[in-house]
Amino acid sequence: MWQMLICLHRRCYVRGKRSHVTACLYGGKKKKKIEKARGGEFASLFYFFFLFSFSRLVVKFLYSFIRVTGCTGASGNCFFYFFNFFYFFYFFYFFYFFIFFIFFIFFILFIFFIFFIFFIFFIFFIFFIFLLIVLFFYIFFFIFFFYIFLNFLIFYFFYFFIFFIFFNFLFFLFF
Repeated sequence: MWQMLICLHRRCYVRGKRSHVTACLYGGKKKKKIEKARGGEFASLFYFFFLFSFSRLVVKFLYSFIRVTGCTGASGNCFFYFFNFFYFFYFFYFFYFFIFFIFFIFFILFIFFIFFIFFIFFIFFIFFIFLLIVLFFYIFFFIFFFYIFLNFLIFYFFYFFIFFIFFNFLFFLFF
C-alpha cells in the first residue's frame, strides 16, 4: 500500500510536470500554468480515492483504469511498475467472472427452459400419439365392425325378404 502511494507520489510530481490542481493536494510546487500531463490528474484522483475508499476492491478497479493512462510506472523507475499488469487484469478477471457468471446463469436457465419445453412437448407428443392410436383403433374398429354388421344385416334381411317373397310366390303358385 505505501509503496503504491510513494510510487504515485513520485510519478505524479516528478520534474513538476503535473497540474497545479493536483499538485496542491499532497504537497509539491503549485504551478499557475497547467501543462499537459500523462495521466497525472487521474493519478491524483486515484490517490484521493485510495485514501477515502471503502473497499480495496474499488481501489484495484480504479487502479486498473488509471493504469491505462500511463500514470504509474511510465518513467520506468517505479517500484510498482511490475504490478501494473496485475492490477490492470484484476479488473478484467473480475469483469470476466461476472460475464461468465451471468452467462452461466442464463445458460442454465436456457437449458432448463429448453428441457422444460422439450419435456412438455414430449409429454404432449406422447399423449398426442397415444390419442391418435386410440382414435385410429376406435375409428378403425367402429368402421370395420359397423361395416360387417351392416353388411350382415343388409344382406341378411335383403336375402331374407327376397327368399320370403320368392317362397311366397312359389307357395301361391303351386299350392
